[in-house]
Amino acid sequence: MGTVASWVGLRRSVLIYYGIPFRRRRFERFYAQFVAPGALCFDIGAHVGNRIGCWRALGARVVAVEPQSNAFRFLESRYSRDPNVTLIRCAIGRTAGVATLRFSDLNPTVASASSEWIERVAT
Repeated sequence: MGTVASWVGLRRSVLIYYGIPFRRRRFERFYAQFVAPGALCFDIGAHVGNRIGCWRALGARVVAVEPQSNAFRFLESRYSRDPNVTLIRCAIGRTAGVATLRFSDLNPTVASASSEWIERVAT
């Protein structure tokens, strides 16, 4: 599953997004305003999939896109057997092509293919 740092970062994300019991109920109440049973939802940059679970609980079909390999493997372990979830490992951008994704192993929540953005936040 990659380096120790990437494993720690992924576990940290799982704890942040799934470890707070009331967070899912809040998400469901919020998204219930917009998501009806049978709706099609897109989770672009799904990370560890907390919105996937929320939208599935509301009866939606979900297409989840995640470019990071560790996060994608986690999504597969949770959702690959759900016929109402489609998982796609890629990045979404303005144009078709290949990009280098930049992210922190210890904090993989924020990632970007924009070298300009990375330089801006690094200073």
